[in-house]
Amino acid sequence: MIIGIITLAIAYFVEFLQQTAFLEVLGLQNNKWANLIFGNSFSIQDLVAYTLGTVLVLLIENRPKKGLIPKLEP
Repeated sequence: MIIGIITLAIAYFVEFLQQTAFLEVLGLQNNKWANLIFGNSFSIQDLVAYTLGTVLVLLIENRPKKGLIPKLEP
């Protein structure tokens, strides 16, 4: 669970960095790989997608560990 929350926090951090000129500050505004990895535009839809994905994974990982097929009693 903690890994999912840390991953979500990193995704939010990178997404909010896209609202700043951090690539320009680092001198990487023309670097193809930096733009590909960090992106260059903020999107609220990305934050929603990251959150929904994390919640879904946490729900799946923390569901009761019962079998998918119920056992029939003889």
